[in-house]
Amino acid sequence: MRIRHYGIPVWDMEKELPFYLEKGLKIKSDIKETVRIVKLEDEKGMILELLQYESQGPGKEPHVAFTRDPDDNLVEVVDAKWLNECKY
Repeated sequence: MRIRHYGIPVWDMEKELPFYLEKGLKIKSDIKETVRIVKLEDEKGMILELLQYESQGPGKEPHVAFTRDPDDNLVEVVDAKWLNECKY
């Protein structure tokens, strides 16, 4: 299992984006539907997503997405008890 990307909600994409570009990340894609998602990538292939929602609220918190081998048992990879106790 490996980290696919990190997702960070932002209030103002135009204000926040330059900070990440100055750190050396490059824009991989920039899509706007009900949420604007700018995918940034560093020289090692790490992906960072900046998410600008029409409104902020529950379900729009920072997140980490994982890619796993389809043969892996997710319960063995991540302890279910830890998932239930995880606090933001």
